[in-house]
Amino acid sequence: MDTLIWKILPKDILHCSFCDSVTHCKCAGISDSSFKEFQNASGFLWSCDSCQDQVEAVKSCKKLSDIADNIKKIQDCNSTINAQIKDIKARVDERTTDCDVDGKMSILQDNLSKSFAEVLKGMVAKNNDILVNKMKALQVDLKVIF
Repeated sequence: MDTLIWKILPKDILHCSFCDSVTHCKCAGISDSSFKEFQNASGFLWSCDSCQDQVEAVKSCKKLSDIADNIKKIQDCNSTINAQIKDIKARVDERTTDCDVDGKMSILQDNLSKSFAEVLKGMVAKNNDILVNKMKALQVDLKVIF
């Protein structure tokens, strides 16, 4: 019996793309010229009022999915930024440590100056002793000659 109904339906009937519902184009509020454009359009989908609500729900789900994707992208960006902040903080901490190194370098320089002075003092004393010994040897040689 259904096949008979389908066969006798007028040409200006809209068939829901999602269920078996049919609606006369004028009852759906579609003008004859718009209906003819729909007939010539490829890939045109029409939905009845009850399926339209479901289509809108699916669109909302798609929008929610898009929002979730955008949130994920934002979270990824936040993770990247947090990692960069940690890196910058570590570099700042290194520089702070480098400042401590400057203080240690100053102490080391002071110690090296003191050590250098002590080494120089020892060398002068050694050279002084050598000179004193040479002078004594020269005095002995001079006494022998005179």
